[in-house]
Amino acid sequence: MNEPALKEVAGQSDVAGVVGALGGLDYPLALPLAEGLAAYRESGDLLGLELRLERFYAAYGLRIAPGRGHDEQVVRGLLQYQLDATNVKTAVKLQRVESLSREDKLKFFIPGGRLTEYAFLELTDRATAEQGLHAARVLGFPLRAALDDPAAFEREIDVALLRAQIALYLQDPLGIDVVIAYLAMKYNEVVNLRLIARGKALGIPRDRVRKEMAVV
Repeated sequence: MNEPALKEVAGQSDVAGVVGALGGLDYPLALPLAEGLAAYRESGDLLGLELRLERFYAAYGLRIAPGRGHDEQVVRGLLQYQLDATNVKTAVKLQRVESLSREDKLKFFIPGGRLTEYAFLELTDRATAEQGLHAARVLGFPLRAALDDPAAFEREIDVALLRAQIALYLQDPLGIDVVIAYLAMKYNEVVNLRLIARGKALGIPRDRVRKEMAVV
């Protein structure tokens, strides 16, 4: 998206306007957003729209990386890790909504990753959450934060995902590995610089800013 397109989208007054503007630009994400717009208008919950985007992204990624070549396997593995991270974070959030049935909870599950629906449901229930956390740890998430500290919990997942991407820097130098690792490091650098700038502007103590930075 170029600057004029971004300005047009950012200038809309509501979610429906954003969806309409993206559709007018023939943007790929406009269709899944439009499909989820009716449900959003009924619930007012942006999570439904976010899930539409996640499912579209997952289906697209898995479709373009179906083979057994090295690059395709790297992309597919990272995409599945991202889907697992999203499902784990979503499941923990659903613990706070006790009125949902198992069928309703599964509507928030995004298929395509390695986390099973069973482990997802375990994570949505505080009584079985520890079993679900064990499944997540087996998949490579070194989770130690308590579930009642959602910010720290999600940060652990995000940092694990970032480190998995950066670790590719030591893999095949002629494959897509180094490209993904470089982009991940640049992304992390931008995020840290924004944290520092925001801390300076708002007078946030250095220790707190340093705690929020992802050092990998």
